[in-house]
Amino acid sequence: MLKGTDWVGNYSRFSYDEAKQYFYVLKEQGVPLLDDEINFLQEANITFIRRLISSLIGDGSADSGFKIDGTGATNDFTIKAGNLVRDGWLVNLASDTTYGAQPQSQAALTTPSGSNRTDEVYIDFWFEEIDNVEDSNIVDPVLTTRTSCRLQLTWAVKVAEGSTVPVEYTDGQNKYHWILKLATLNRLDADATITASMVVEERAIAPHNKAIATATTAITLTRGHHILLCNSGTAFNVTLPIESDIAGNGYSKEYDIRNLGTGVVTVVGTIDGVTDPTLAQNETLKIYTEGSGYRKKVVTHDHSNAIEGGNVLDTPTIADFTNAVHSHANDAEGGNVLDTPTIADFTNAIHDHGDSNDGGALANESITGSKINTVPVMSTSSFGAGGIGYFADLSQWVASASGVFVELWDGSAWRRSLVEINGGISICNPTYMRLYFTNATTLYSHTF
Repeated sequence: MLKGTDWVGNYSRFSYDEAKQYFYVLKEQGVPLLDDEINFLQEANITFIRRLISSLIGDGSADSGFKIDGTGATNDFTIKAGNLVRDGWLVNLASDTTYGAQPQSQAALTTPSGSNRTDEVYIDFWFEEIDNVEDSNIVDPVLTTRTSCRLQLTWAVKVAEGSTVPVEYTDGQNKYHWILKLATLNRLDADATITASMVVEERAIAPHNKAIATATTAITLTRGHHILLCNSGTAFNVTLPIESDIAGNGYSKEYDIRNLGTGVVTVVGTIDGVTDPTLAQNETLKIYTEGSGYRKKVVTHDHSNAIEGGNVLDTPTIADFTNAVHSHANDAEGGNVLDTPTIADFTNAIHDHGDSNDGGALANESITGSKINTVPVMSTSSFGAGGIGYFADLSQWVASASGVFVELWDGSAWRRSLVEINGGISICNPTYMRLYFTNATTLYSHTF
């Protein structure tokens, strides 16, 4: 980047070499500070940031930066404001401008004559050295002597009329020029206007702003495409860009091609050694550039067709799950999901509520285990004989009893007393207590 033959500033040298992977300048004491050391440190830091941006974002725009809009103007078009990234460099346009009014003036566009014409629009940017003649603020007013210069990123939107975008190049002043295609203009013969219908978007789209396009007839993909939805009843071709244009020149790109129509789609190009693969209805092809060729992107689990998990446009049915590890297609595999569960569905469960042996009874069943177990005791004297029966809980016992007997064990014998139903039971540190109650026919007891 720091190369040139017409430097205005007085620089000793530019020694930074990215291939050496130097990240730090360790300054020693007792020696002068050199201009190259400061310039080296700056370029090392900037290069690191550029490589990070290139890896995570790639080339392109996440907004409308440098989007070309046809407005019907005469041999002119609008350039939209926003950001654009190329090779880690961020190019910014603060507000909308036009081809004719952009900061770096370009040759006026011409009207096609004799036939229609295809023009290609691109951005060309480079770095210009700026000194105090162009910007007086560079000189400190106290010193009044220039101690440094600046490098300014300079850009121009250019048009290759009837031609194609040039490759990146180094100019006669040894300045490197970065190039990125923005649009194609399909100009009409003898028509001086440039309308929206003539403009084909060609900007690369940053990964977090994926563009979706549709096609019903033959189409050649561009850097501006990302997701292409094909929908036609007849066969047609989707042509990949020339590999050297997309995969080469340090550019990284992904395409997601989906066929929603009944017509077969042929992808014209070579992908992982396969020439011109075809897509039937509901099939998807995901590819990316690697080196100077195209590779197929392997998806672990895809819903784009029935073979890879079911078509996302279909309504799932029981049959879609018959090969699953756990299926609800029939009772043998967990019960039909359309059935209403019943007690019978749980007869093989570890814990069952069907009877008292499997964890406790349902309503009106006997309570056993650690629950209070009431034992009917027949009286042969004062209470007389009666039917055997019992109640589910103490509230039922008390509510239905006509009296309560309490027996306390004093260590040698049970001592009995009659207590009113709504009265209290006074116990003075008994060893055991036995409670009786009666419904006038049956006497019940429980020992605490």
